[in-house]
Amino acid sequence: MDPAVESTVRLMCDAMAAKDAVTLDSLYSDDMRLIHMTGTVQNKEEFLSGMSDGTFVYHGIKVVSIDGRDDGRTAEVRLRTLTDATVYGGSRHTWRLESQLKLRKESARWQIYESRVTTF
Repeated sequence: MDPAVESTVRLMCDAMAAKDAVTLDSLYSDDMRLIHMTGTVQNKEEFLSGMSDGTFVYHGIKVVSIDGRDDGRTAEVRLRTLTDATVYGGSRHTWRLESQLKLRKESARWQIYESRVTTF
């Protein structure tokens, strides 16, 4: 896997924990969609709005593993994390999350266009 793919994924985790919407906006493609473990589907704007209004509060994200493959234009990554978060006004919890990420190379940099989240 291209090291830049892994760097992009790690940067996403760091930006989520730092509540850095500017970095996340640059990492997510404009047509990005996030499929939550509940089945709810959000576009980039809805997800970033949820972070800014407190719907999704990420206190910390510890990467457990990152593996995947790319063909130079697209990549598929399985990311496993321990995600310390408060979501939808519930109680704070550490979630064992697995994200199936799809990325594509846009203007010589990798962007995430899909994230499908489940638990492991």
